Amino acid sequence: MVTLDAGSRAGILERIADSTSAIFNTRASLWVLIATSAAFRCWLALRGHSIRHPDEIFQTLEQAHRLVFGYGVEPWEFKEGIRWLGTPALLAVPMIVAKLLGLGSAFYIPVIRLALAIYSLMPFPAFYRLVQTKFSGALALLACLVPLLWPENLDFVGSTLSDALVAPLLAWTVIETLSLTADSRLRAATLAFCLVLAFCIRFEVAPALALLGVVAFCRLRWAGRFWLLGAILVSAALVAVLDLSLQQVPFREFYLNVLRNIGDGVAAGYGTKPVEAYLDWIGQHWGSALLLATVLAVCEIKRTWLYLLVAIAVLGPLLLIGHKEYRFYYPATLTFTFAVGTALASFGSRYGPAGKLTGKFAGLVALIAVLGPQVQGYLDMAAQAEDLRIVAQTEAAQRPDLCGLANSYGMSVVGTAGLAYLNRDVPFAAVGFSGPDDPNLGHFNYIIADQETEQKLTAAYSEQKCWDGRFKGGVCLYRRDGGCAPGADTSHVPQPGE
Repeated sequence: MVTLDAGSRAGILERIADSTSAIFNTRASLWVLIATSAAFRCWLALRGHSIRHPDEIFQTLEQAHRLVFGYGVEPWEFKEGIRWLGTPALLAVPMIVAKLLGLGSAFYIPVIRLALAIYSLMPFPAFYRLVQTKFSGALALLACLVPLLWPENLDFVGSTLSDALVAPLLAWTVIETLSLTADSRLRAATLAFCLVLAFCIRFEVAPALALLGVVAFCRLRWAGRFWLLGAILVSAALVAVLDLSLQQVPFREFYLNVLRNIGDGVAAGYGTKPVEAYLDWIGQHWGSALLLATVLAVCEIKRTWLYLLVAIAVLGPLLLIGHKEYRFYYPATLTFTFAVGTALASFGSRYGPAGKLTGKFAGLVALIAVLGPQVQGYLDMAAQAEDLRIVAQTEAAQRPDLCGLANSYGMSVVGTAGLAYLNRDVPFAAVGFSGPDDPNLGHFNYIIADQETEQKLTAAYSEQKCWDGRFKGGVCLYRRDGGCAPGADTSHVPQPGE
């Protein structure tokens, strides 16, 4: 029997560590991780989501559908011109293709979701390269795993909320700003374009974007600064042209949004919460991992300072505004997870040179300590399914005799799946009715009813299909014989304060 002394065993472990580092330091390891993550995120996106907020549909998908197909629900925000039409225009591209090919929502909704799932990975190649220049490839991969696997980041995959759309772009601009060299020109111009685009998609992150612009300006020499400022002006001019092409006054939507929501207090009409609301939500979602993540990020502040400042710049102004929604601070969450990933790599490197096994092990332990407490979040994602409102309306869209669709679970169509999913130019409204003889029902030959309402329906309505689930405990699609009376009132959508 051959026995090895301590020195021989240590030598074998070091050779194993060196071999492992050689594998992880190749570019192929990054793209294996990206491809695996892309497949997983596409799977999540195609499984569907709950409708987190009406804005997810009516400020984005519904307006894209209206731009392409010429009909759809127009919320008051777009009637008054306080939302940027560029975001719906970007989402409209798959719809344009669908219209040209004679296809409907069964084509363009999955395409949009898949595109957004891939788009969510935008910051990771740049992040890996940045971390790898400071540490080893293995630690860079471990750093990527924090934002890749954080439950909230996965939960927003495929979402068309403006907060979810701007978050990857914001994170990428932070990474690119840190990657700037004094002589960067083309990179500075690309960064400028993305700063302007992020502002247009979600102008509420303007303080964070201004901070990034100042940092980028300071990191560049004068030639790069001219490229940065020039690209900002060119990008702003392109936005103005787009606004004009969509028959909007350039940049009017941004200051008018502030005027109406803050100046006139419209946002407060949708509810207000105390200053600490966001801190409470963050604590609920991060749980015990928040303390470790914060300690790691603060202790490694030499590497994480810009991520942390940007996260604070996103979250800080939100604390001062009365109307608060959980989704608003998601861009800060994503950026913070990149800070934690960076801190994890830096922490691991302190336990030995970049290629040593001890450093990788320390980083892995820290990763498990941060992600381990999130088991419930992963279980919730495993149980994820398509929202019943989307399922029911998609089913109704397949019925060739559909001439009008009503729903009974709200006094406004805002909060449903909208005509973007129905993709049929028929009367579509939320209808409250006292009984089966209510004249309102004469305008609709199909109705989506929840369990509380179905008892008001008589034998004139035949049950077509039912779905059990979290929303209202389940909904059913009902049909009655005959056509639809003209003159259905489908004009009402919630106004400010409703």
